[in-house]
Amino acid sequence: MTQPSQQLRIIAQPKALYRERYDSEQYKTGNRIQRYIRAEDNQLKLEYPTIEISEEWRDGILPQYIRVTSVTVPNDMESIVCVHPYPIDSDDSSVQKDPANNALYFPITKGDFTNGRKSLLVTRKKLVQSELKSHGPLRIAGSEQRHILGIIKTSRSKQLIETYKLWKSQLVFSRAEHIGDEVFNIFTESSVSSQYFLFSFPNEDTAAPVVAPNDHNEKSDFYCATYDIVEIMSNLTRRNKSKLELLPDEIFLELFSYIKPIDLYHGFLNLNSRLNNILNDTYICIHIINDDEHKSDQLCINYFAQQIIYLAIDCHWTCLSYPINLRFLTNLRSLHLPMPTDEQCLDITPTNLPYLTNLTINDNVFKTTLFNINSFPYFSTCCIPRIYSSMLNTMKSNQLCLTLHSLQLSSCLIHDLYDILPYLPNLNYLEIVLQSNNRNIQRDYIKHNKISHLKIKLRKLDPDFEILLKSMSNLRRIEFLWNNSYQWYNERKNFNFNRFSDIINENSKSLQRLDIDIHVSKCDYDINTIHHINLRWFSSLSIIEIYNDRSFFITTKKISSNPEDKLITTILQSTYMAQRNARFNR
Repeated sequence: MTQPSQQLRIIAQPKALYRERYDSEQYKTGNRIQRYIRAEDNQLKLEYPTIEISEEWRDGILPQYIRVTSVTVPNDMESIVCVHPYPIDSDDSSVQKDPANNALYFPITKGDFTNGRKSLLVTRKKLVQSELKSHGPLRIAGSEQRHILGIIKTSRSKQLIETYKLWKSQLVFSRAEHIGDEVFNIFTESSVSSQYFLFSFPNEDTAAPVVAPNDHNEKSDFYCATYDIVEIMSNLTRRNKSKLELLPDEIFLELFSYIKPIDLYHGFLNLNSRLNNILNDTYICIHIINDDEHKSDQLCINYFAQQIIYLAIDCHWTCLSYPINLRFLTNLRSLHLPMPTDEQCLDITPTNLPYLTNLTINDNVFKTTLFNINSFPYFSTCCIPRIYSSMLNTMKSNQLCLTLHSLQLSSCLIHDLYDILPYLPNLNYLEIVLQSNNRNIQRDYIKHNKISHLKIKLRKLDPDFEILLKSMSNLRRIEFLWNNSYQWYNERKNFNFNRFSDIINENSKSLQRLDIDIHVSKCDYDINTIHHINLRWFSSLSIIEIYNDRSFFITTKKISSNPEDKLITTILQSTYMAQRNARFNR
């Protein structure tokens, strides 16, 4: 019998463009106009999505099935995969249905075993907004839990459409065994996701771009969204005069996500009631650099206050000609405010910002924010530009912060870090610029067993780096950044790879990945010599010379040696030169 962990193989992917049907689209006789999800062009000329069937499954004692479920596509606004609310269906009477998980179970027949494949005839119905509103919060895929964002936004169907990008979908195929009475044993290890597909309009022959699940990134999302809009508009104009109002609400929501809020405010507000309603359902992200560039931001912020989910203010409050009141931003998720006013500091409370998840704040405020008796229920990520020891004198009186999972400290001493860690028991990611420490730590090592990912930038291996690793026994990944390129010629020194190797080997037994970026003013080592110091961790290191100052960059990043790809090295050099003195990017 085949091992349950064997992943299924998709022979024919679902077509990247699909036209759903509403319930109202029926013949007069009452029969639904069926429109099955078709397959992409393939060598076998299969018409419908098809899964390879293994002959070994025939030996199974229980009846074998292929489970198909429809899920949402992760995006910039929401990375959690949920069960898609648009129901899938099949006319095959032998197919068993699970509406709660939007899943279908297709039996594997003798003919399927003989052919070595199973074609799946699946339809999908699009919900109107009233149906979507009554659907309730979305269920997290593979779980009985409801997604919290869906619970918050249940009352506004347009926001659900925008948040989860419901015009996109994926099918997940899994192998299952029928135990009986509509009970199935699902082999989750066999699950495989299809490419995502988009809705289309009738008589549309043009396919959308094919994007595999692992290719997801902001750049591909932008190009795909632009391509989708152009394709849909071109199909509309083939039948109608070109009018912006012909676009459906979903496309407006996608389009507005790429337009600056100030341009939305001046360009689309009060054109008509429909666009106003769509604007009121659009999530807003605002980044303020200076008053000169954003003179009209105050009006924009006041109008979109309830819709702002991200706010970054990268200038001192004295540089702005208007105050920004945080208490009205009740749906704010991310706040980057390294230089707040006193009033803004007082406004950062769970009552005013109940959904706050990510926060960048100065050291004067972080203690009361993180360790407040009335904690933020969704607060998970915090960035603090600099920690001063004087601010930590009363740490022992503070509450634990149980929700925080990620902490970034842009400048900190190790003993200050040790004052904070005991109050963050669930922290699993730590990013820190560790300053040189002249004080001895007169205490036992503080143990933190939850931190699995450490990103550290420092200039001194002993003793701080070793002390830090001894404190974190369950590290799975380390990103090590070292910058010691600014030295007088007669003071230039090599990086001590032997000592670095000893510290890693002795204190990181659970380590699975080590990323290294070392920038030094001198490197007398041959790269092969460095590799042989520690074959496990150093064998992937490459070295390049920074031509601007004759320093050296030693890294585990992949650098192409192909002459046609020399531009990669040039970009890497210039980028590092530009950012080597900068703080960690937020």
